[in-house]
Amino acid sequence: MLGPMAGAALGLGMSGAGFDAAVCWTAAITLTTAVWWVFESIPIPAASFLPFVAVPHAGVLRHQQATAALGNPVILLLMGAFMLSRGLEKSGVHERFALAMIRFVGGRGGPRLVLAFMLTAAAISMWVSNTAPVLMLTPMALALLGRSSDERFAVNALLGIAYGASIGGMGTLIGTPPNVIFAGIYAQATGEQFGFLRWMAIGVPAVAALSTRPAQPP
Repeated sequence: MLGPMAGAALGLGMSGAGFDAAVCWTAAITLTTAVWWVFESIPIPAASFLPFVAVPHAGVLRHQQATAALGNPVILLLMGAFMLSRGLEKSGVHERFALAMIRFVGGRGGPRLVLAFMLTAAAISMWVSNTAPVLMLTPMALALLGRSSDERFAVNALLGIAYGASIGGMGTLIGTPPNVIFAGIYAQATGEQFGFLRWMAIGVPAVAALSTRPAQPP
């Protein structure tokens, strides 16, 4: 009941302050949905449907307008990216790729092994969620660190994984949701599509530069 009570309190308060009814309803529905998301009073997917039902009934938008966003190219691209991510994780392709890159780049250990972990995390993060390569590579790194007494190497390896996963999302349009959102806003503002290859032409060199620079000696 916390969500509806908070939403009702906000809506009534804004109404008493003289705001338009559509603004009051929108604020109340938004707060109710946010509270349900945070506290998971009901399953998050079910809470996500509240605006599609409540906004038209409140008279803020028509049903066609409220559901039009589901066909937005940005939403479809994100959906495809999530499906690709789940497919890679389910098939284990990302693990095989990680092991191959670590063997190829890692050499006999030391800075090259740290670089291997960074490049692997960045490359995988370009196509899946940033957390996936961290969850996958951290146990591998810990297994190797258990055989090493070099504390500096341990710190560098773990920080390198986190750093590589963070910057890898810049490489592709689906690397992280803000990239896709930017492409959608850019298309609306300019009437020009910011395509996948155009993004990679900028993002991949940036990822490569940021991934390799920390590995260079001071």
